Amino acid sequence: MSKPIPHFTLLGFAMLMWASDAIAQGEQNLTIFGSIASWPPGKTTFVSAIESNGLRLRHTRIEDEACGARDFLEFDGPIGPDTGAIVEPLLNAMQPCGASPIRGTVILSSGGGEIADGYVLGALLSRYNVATAVMQGQVCASACVAAFLGGSPRYMLDSAWLVLQSPYRSPGIGIDCENAQQADELRSYFAARLGSEPGALLHERAMSNCSAPRGWTIAMEEGKELAIVEADSSPLERQLADGSLNFMADNAARPGVVTTASGLQYEVISLGSNTDASAPASSSPAASSPTASSRVTVHYHGTFVDGRVFDSSVERGQPAQFPLNQVIPGWTEGLQLMKAGDKFRFFIPPELAYGEAGRGPVPPNTPLIFEVELLEIAGAN
Repeated sequence: MSKPIPHFTLLGFAMLMWASDAIAQGEQNLTIFGSIASWPPGKTTFVSAIESNGLRLRHTRIEDEACGARDFLEFDGPIGPDTGAIVEPLLNAMQPCGASPIRGTVILSSGGGEIADGYVLGALLSRYNVATAVMQGQVCASACVAAFLGGSPRYMLDSAWLVLQSPYRSPGIGIDCENAQQADELRSYFAARLGSEPGALLHERAMSNCSAPRGWTIAMEEGKELAIVEADSSPLERQLADGSLNFMADNAARPGVVTTASGLQYEVISLGSNTDASAPASSSPAASSPTASSRVTVHYHGTFVDGRVFDSSVERGQPAQFPLNQVIPGWTEGLQLMKAGDKFRFFIPPELAYGEAGRGPVPPNTPLIFEVELLEIAGAN
């Protein structure tokens, strides 16, 4: 990604785990098939869906200010001889965004299938002029990789995996590396999809890893080096953004909301007995407010801007304790404006939260809202 992603430590791991549970139970249909990521709330329409022999397909549409809507096809499951016939009507229903020549994006999650069926599906995706993507938490193996290479452009996000060649000892998954005809077919397909030089390099690497026990697993950075995927994934990330970035500008105009120099917004819900209500939060003496090196105990309630809860110590009935310099910047800055007993509501822009990459159930470029009650302040770490 273009910049480091701020992170929680003790609190953060808990937040992401519980948030994932909340999404799965409360908004399961917003989870991208096979991924840990979710579609943006309030902006997503599911046009149609098909399930057949373990294969799940869903035509998904996201509102887009620039062109009205962007189309995606979610693909999750095995690739077989009938897959192309099942997929084609959904590809045909996808519409390009404005004047773009690209019909939409196919998101692939699959353990594979016969490599020849992957060739057929990849050629179909190329003919329909779609982009392809593998999202956070997804694995695209063997025949799926062949299909993936049929897209242009091709994107991978962090924590996504390609398994380019499964062991030849597993018939029906990869190729028989000792079979010259199958090796030549693989070389020809790579050249057709990527061009002669990148295709030859990929073929050479695939064959050298062909008998590896778990195949050749490729992460995002290696995929970029091999020219399998785009070096810049920000166009896809922008398409998947929450779309609620205007929320911060609109919210800043509300009475009672204060915006700091960094772009953090907050409003006071209630003040503790040690807080002077006549003084602005930013003028609180350092001795009675936490510093960046303090350890704090808080109750908090985190939501997206549509009100959907993704994490809450209040709902769990257990306060959280953590060092203030090891959480996202919005928390580090915001809690230093408080005193013990205060309760604030923070509106945190993406650049002070999880930024361009998102994290777990938090989509890229997503503002977050936290109600925070500061219970206790301890000394420096």
